[in-house]
Amino acid sequence: MDSHCTACSGSSECTACEAGYYDTSGSASCTACTDITNCLECSDGSTCTSCSSGYYVSSGSCTSCSNVDAQCSTCSDGSTCTTCSSGYYVNSNACAACSSALTGCTDC
Repeated sequence: MDSHCTACSGSSECTACEAGYYDTSGSASCTACTDITNCLECSDGSTCTSCSSGYYVSSGSCTSCSNVDAQCSTCSDGSTCTTCSSGYYVNSNACAACSSALTGCTDC
């Protein structure tokens, strides 16, 4: 049995794989999701279900949050930024620069 298999049906069919792998139906092995750039979990070789930080799932692939806003670090979709890079904060689903008037502030 494949070392990435987490559940099986009998001794020859893998039915679930660890994160980053998908089971090929009727097979005893798991295949890595490496064909989809920035994909952490996939349901098959061409459909991503979870992306690396800084990316979101869009039509089965991973799209950069920088498409939402250049300073966006994490996002939930193509129009909603959830965290921004240092020196910026989320304002109306986008990133806004912290005010230079805030002295001594480590996070805004």
